[in-house]
Amino acid sequence: MDFGYVSFGALEIFGIPNKNILQQNEDCTNALACTMESRKEINLSENLVVIYNLGNGELYCLDTSYEIPKVVSIWDEIPEKGQVPPITEIIAESFEQFLEEVVNEEIEDFESE
Repeated sequence: MDFGYVSFGALEIFGIPNKNILQQNEDCTNALACTMESRKEINLSENLVVIYNLGNGELYCLDTSYEIPKVVSIWDEIPEKGQVPPITEIIAESFEQFLEEVVNEEIEDFESE
C-alpha cells in the first residue's frame, strides 16, 4: 500500500499503487492498468492479473481462479479466433513463493558480479 510495486535490481513486480505513487510513476508498474490493457489487446482471461512483464513477450500473472492465487506464465500474443492466451506454466504456488524466489535470484546475480 505504501509503495505500489517492487523494484529491486532489474526486477519490477507490478502492484496497485495508491494515488500519490500513481501520480509519481508511469502506468508500467500498475498491475491494474497492465491487466486492463492486456485484456483489450490479447484477450487476457478475467481470472488473470498481470504482475510482471519479462520484456520478451512473456507475462507473469496471478491466477485468481485458485483459492490461493498462483503465479502463472502466458505469452503476450494475440490468440487465434479471439481465444484467450493459454497458461504455459505455473511459476509459483503463491505470490509469496514467487517474490522470495525472484528477489533471491536478484541477490545472487548481484553477489556474483
